[in-house]
Amino acid sequence: MIRSAVVLIACALAAGGCGKVARNTDGPPGSAPGSPPPEQVLTPVAARAAGAAVAMAKPTGPARRVQPVADGGQALTAASVTQVHEIPGGGKIFSTVGGDPAVNGLYTYLALYQDNATGWRVFQIGDFESWRVVEQAPGRVVLHVVTGAIDPATGTAARADGKLIVQFVGEGATTITVTPAG
Repeated sequence: MIRSAVVLIACALAAGGCGKVARNTDGPPGSAPGSPPPEQVLTPVAARAAGAAVAMAKPTGPARRVQPVADGGQALTAASVTQVHEIPGGGKIFSTVGGDPAVNGLYTYLALYQDNATGWRVFQIGDFESWRVVEQAPGRVVLHVVTGAIDPATGTAARADGKLIVQFVGEGATTITVTPAG
């Protein structure tokens, strides 16, 4: 139960759910399945942000006290995940938050699932300000990355962007290659 809640929270954070305005496109509650959704129905959060009066949720049962998760740090690590890109066939690229957010701070990894006995094999791709997948093929992913550095002459952060080709051979890969690309 706790692990499921942690996974849901980490997935929501990784999907960028915090602080974003959500819109309900499935139609209003009670609408017939398959009926066309209204053009745009604002969720209570978005409606409040737009200045509309919205009824607050009311409890329907007793509150349940929840203690911090004591799992040896697994939940804390999961909470650091900021972005996930699934790779068909048992892989993913993901980032965790760390370092100085003004200069990079997204520690970015490729994880390949090995088998039930071994689990995930994780490779660090780099440390970026941001990244996104721009190409994908079996055994190959191309990332557009933005990196930062402090200019020693001025002490200000300078940014650069580029592409990296990340190559791996199947789920059993023991090494990967990361190559700058144009």
